[in-house]
Amino acid sequence: MDARDIGAIGEVLAGGLDGTTSRIEEIHKAVAKRSFAAAGPIRRLPEAVHDELSARWYSAVRTFGPGAIRVSAMGLASTRDDEAERVHAGPRGRAAIGALNGIMGDALAKRRNGFALRMTLRHGSSDVPLTPQALASAYPQPTARVVLFVHGFGETDDSWRWYSQAHWGNADVNYGELLRRELAYTPLYVRYNSGRPVAHNARELSELLDELVRSWPGGLGEIAIVAHSFGAIVTHAAIHHGYALDSRWISNLRTVMTLGTPRGAEFAERVTSRAGRVLSRLPETEPLARLLDSRSAGLKDLPGRGLGHLPGGIADVRLPLGGLQVSHFRLLNDPAVYAQIKAELNARTVPAQAPAARGARFERAATALRARTRSRRR
Repeated sequence: MDARDIGAIGEVLAGGLDGTTSRIEEIHKAVAKRSFAAAGPIRRLPEAVHDELSARWYSAVRTFGPGAIRVSAMGLASTRDDEAERVHAGPRGRAAIGALNGIMGDALAKRRNGFALRMTLRHGSSDVPLTPQALASAYPQPTARVVLFVHGFGETDDSWRWYSQAHWGNADVNYGELLRRELAYTPLYVRYNSGRPVAHNARELSELLDELVRSWPGGLGEIAIVAHSFGAIVTHAAIHHGYALDSRWISNLRTVMTLGTPRGAEFAERVTSRAGRVLSRLPETEPLARLLDSRSAGLKDLPGRGLGHLPGGIADVRLPLGGLQVSHFRLLNDPAVYAQIKAELNARTVPAQAPAARGARFERAATALRARTRSRRR
């Protein structure tokens, strides 16, 4: 990892120490207050001394602890080579960053931490700027049909390659690559901060797709979306956002296929929320409730975020179909699921050669009609 990564890790640890120290101090105060109250009037002097000393102690920890971590991170960063490999250079590092964003992505974004992800189009392991030149360079053979893959909570664009070696015998084969080969779709992938509010990610996804339609080389005809779990919630919200604003990309959208819903995460969020309400009833446990409440906005948005109906006649396909049993994460890359994705797109898509073929037939018919008209005049 290079100096930027070390600095980002230092900020995460320093922020964690600061928050944890504050919660411990609050619990200490609440327990001490109840204990001194039981002692009656004689408590006043010892309570005052205790409160003063403990306040100074916790203040010192909050001041010097995070500062020491940041200084240590800066010192370690200064020893790193400028050419050192970044954390996100490898798939494991990118997976760790994706998981971290799911847990505390909104806090990372607020602190402008270097690990905070943005909504970006991805190709390989790089971001792709939404300019005609950058898109043409990343996709030298673009088609008028694209399929966009939207990952789930705590995941990244790399998640669509999980299980590739096991299922296809090739680490580079996934749904997108197969659709490119077999149905002439150009596969596109986004990566985003799943810890941010759903509404924020939905707006940014809608804006990204609008810019994509304006800048796509050769013009964009059809958009299909495949979304996994939490990504389905973000996708549905983006569609409603774009529809309300009459965004250009909505008219290109034909099919949305969702792979599972985050029922397990939603259940865990409901349990956590209820636990927080219970803990907040006592002064001694209220700090723990605040600690639970520091989870990401993306998690808090899960309850009540069911997938409703899509507007505008957009095909809304919930996979897997027919009682197919596939575990939640294997939905990202499974041959049986791919067969259903391919079948759904085949059923709803006009073959790429069809418009040209229809044009040729119309031209032949028009030529024949003109010939018959001329012969009648003679």
